[in-house]
Amino acid sequence: MVEKLDGAARTIEVSGKRVSMTLVLNDQTKITQAESGMVLRDIEEGMNVFIEYKKEDDKMIATAIKVVAPGAATKKKPAKPPKELLKR
Repeated sequence: MVEKLDGAARTIEVSGKRVSMTLVLNDQTKITQAESGMVLRDIEEGMNVFIEYKKEDDKMIATAIKVVAPGAATKKKPAKPPKELLKR
């Protein structure tokens, strides 16, 4: 999830279940949503994103940002029915 976006510094701060990190964006960073192109100003705080990145020196460089539908990044498996129902 996008926590903070700084267009002037070209950085994006994201958080997940286990990690939070700040990544640097450059001219090669590709931003998409459902296979359609986007630009940095289209990204908003709170959006769910999947980010591909590489480490260069001490920086994390975002190579691709994919904006996903709300809830898509956190899809859960459907609950199994109680055992009592399965015995019928």
